[in-house]
Amino acid sequence: MRAKHLLLLLALVLPAGCVAVNMPKKTASMDAVESAIKAQIKLDLIESGKYDETDFTDKKIPGYNALRLKDAQFDLPYVEDLDGLRDAVVVTSIFNNNADIIAVLKAEDEESADRAVAVLGKLHEEQLKRLKTYLPDQADKIDKFILKRADFYVIYIVYENPGDMETAIFKVIR
Repeated sequence: MRAKHLLLLLALVLPAGCVAVNMPKKTASMDAVESAIKAQIKLDLIESGKYDETDFTDKKIPGYNALRLKDAQFDLPYVEDLDGLRDAVVVTSIFNNNADIIAVLKAEDEESADRAVAVLGKLHEEQLKRLKTYLPDQADKIDKFILKRADFYVIYIVYENPGDMETAIFKVIR
């Protein structure tokens, strides 16, 4: 009965952009996932012409903050329940006028992965409501989001080039 309720909840909460992806199980290092995310952001920032290599000398990405589940200040907006997660990396813009969020959650088991998908679906809905009102130029970015589950990994991407970011992440976790 609980499984039926969960499936119904997922059907109601999740937007059409979420898909489950079947792929071989692999235990990827979340350090490698974080590095892949940062490398893609760096590449995109350099390609934009606003930054060059000299802006990245301290291994930080200008305008972005990366946190891991183990960090004391870890916070994922609208997410209170982090039970069942082995690890997580969340990279967000530090600017209120930029909706970028790249989150990769690594769940303990199938049930926790399903719960993570539902939680990130709620995050997406809340972001969309807020940004359509306050930052309509960012709402387009949110409309082309990616929410996918791959084994025990749940990936949520709101980013200018979500397909490129997805490719970078999947190169590590596949």
